[in-house]
Amino acid sequence: MHLLAEGKAPQAVAISAPTTYHGALASAYAEALLGFSEGSSASRSLSDGGHPDYLRCGSEGQPPGVDDCRNLCRDLSLCPVSAAWRVGVLFSADRLSLGAANSLLKMTEEPSPRARLLFLLDDGTLIPTLRSRCWNLSVAPSSEAASLLPPQTTDQWAQWFAVPKGEEDPLLQLRGWTTELLDRGAAPLACSLESVRLVAERARLSEPMLQDLTYLVVKEDLPLEQIFGDLW
Repeated sequence: MHLLAEGKAPQAVAISAPTTYHGALASAYAEALLGFSEGSSASRSLSDGGHPDYLRCGSEGQPPGVDDCRNLCRDLSLCPVSAAWRVGVLFSADRLSLGAANSLLKMTEEPSPRARLLFLLDDGTLIPTLRSRCWNLSVAPSSEAASLLPPQTTDQWAQWFAVPKGEEDPLLQLRGWTTELLDRGAAPLACSLESVRLVAERARLSEPMLQDLTYLVVKEDLPLEQIFGDLW
């Protein structure tokens, strides 16, 4: 962000961070490049695809396909409509198929002068030929989230269920609980929580569904195989 403020924008940046951060990271980076102030009406329209120079490819937890990547390269080669840059964001870039990743090589090797790329990764990495052409950064989960344990008593569970929707991110909470449990040597429960998080993240479960699933695994000690027995 300091470089962007000085008018220096790396052509391609790869950021490794929890998937739940990706939407905010994409918006913040695009806002900085497109010249929006935080909280402006134009800034808020980014998440809805409301700016012609902000190009999203894929979505949180879902990588783009080969055709999506090719279309992005084509659109990035065009002149900006109203900003200094055209900004392309590739979600779940660590899960790109080999064909999709290879379709981006020419764009990263011979970039359009006004094109800028942001690769968002979760736990994986880009293929070496892409990674070598990017500035690579990492954003760790907040230490505050990782310092907590799952609810222990009935009252604590009730308080957790009562938190208004959207006030806290339960996926981040689960990641923090997993880290803390591993630090305390409770590997089996940590493994179960991580499985819940992955299921919820990949299936895009609602917060109530995620909370119910977490309660069944942690409080009722039910294995995921039993909960989803008819689906496996």
